[in-house]
Amino acid sequence: MRNMQTEKIAIVTDNACDASDAELAEIGVKCVHLRVIEPDGTHFPEDNTPENIEAFYDYIVACDELPGTSMPPLLEFAQMYTDLALEGYTHIISLHISSSMSGTVHTAQMAAESAPVPVEVIDTHCNTVAQFLFVRRIAQLREYGLGFDELVEAAHDLEGKTSICFMLDKLRNLIKGGRTGKATGLAAALLKIKPLLTVDPEGEVEMFGKAKSPRRAVTKLVDRYRELESRFGPLECCFAHTRNMAGVDELRDALRGKTSAFTGNSGVGKSSLLNALDTSFGIATGAVSERLGRGKHTTRHVELYALGEDTFVADTPGFASFEVDMVDPISCENLQYAFREFRPYIGKCRFRDCAHLKEPGCAVLAAVEAGGIAPERHESYARLYALSAQVCDWEKKK
Repeated sequence: MRNMQTEKIAIVTDNACDASDAELAEIGVKCVHLRVIEPDGTHFPEDNTPENIEAFYDYIVACDELPGTSMPPLLEFAQMYTDLALEGYTHIISLHISSSMSGTVHTAQMAAESAPVPVEVIDTHCNTVAQFLFVRRIAQLREYGLGFDELVEAAHDLEGKTSICFMLDKLRNLIKGGRTGKATGLAAALLKIKPLLTVDPEGEVEMFGKAKSPRRAVTKLVDRYRELESRFGPLECCFAHTRNMAGVDELRDALRGKTSAFTGNSGVGKSSLLNALDTSFGIATGAVSERLGRGKHTTRHVELYALGEDTFVADTPGFASFEVDMVDPISCENLQYAFREFRPYIGKCRFRDCAHLKEPGCAVLAAVEAGGIAPERHESYARLYALSAQVCDWEKKK
């Protein structure tokens, strides 16, 4: 662990991580800015605020020629490192967009050579939300008390382990950018092909699959992450979209004629989802508190919103954790009743004491095989059954 009296560590990144300056400041990270430049030389605003992002998307949809980009100037890096030293920082870690996509890492390295304090420049080998997750992780480790050398080691260990997988709904912008021909784009449009892309460990964009519908594409993206999880262990995942409101109409239909409530952890998007269902709500939303790695309590009371005739949805305050110490354990024998999709099949198994795990003649297992019960629900049941089996009898009675 670091000596709190001798090390004061600054973290620097760039706006290719898609976080705003304010969001980065919340986790104690400074930002240098790549420039986005229209063909006529006009510069887009550098901060990734929601308003600036919306304006950028509007431009991309309407333009015939995509804007260009330029890396942060050497002088901006030099000034940033000098200012941080003057603020009392003794060490700097600079985490940046993949060197395969930009010369930002090289520029940072040049500025680091003449910086007044030690600067370690790290190539994250990624960009956008994957870069943000990379930066956030190092910021969290700093909060946990790791020293400069330990943080540098942790950052190098993350290289090649932080990536992004995404689907392109249309190839229009690839055609505009000259990355694919018009004939290929037309063929893909006619066949309704959705290319699935990723950024490899070296920071290069490559295609790993394709799908013919957004729904199938999402399934393949999930399969991709399951494959990565099998290789690297548990993953921290973040799902993002650019103006993709698919599914909102389906959710609205599912809610129609009912009174429902959105509940869950703070910062997962309950209020944002309500705003998507009806933009007139204008419910305040907050960024995730990256210092703690969890959401902030923006919603502080329960409020009922009308979505139409006889349709109401309650927005509820989020929670940071869910304590179950005061809840009585469920015995293995009674666990089956907690899964409502099991209920039509309970009592129909060959054996009266069937555990619904691997017994022959099990009606629940037959329903899973036939598609009547989702496999992941049965997997959840099996995990909980194993945990319940470990609870001693005296613990059940306390």
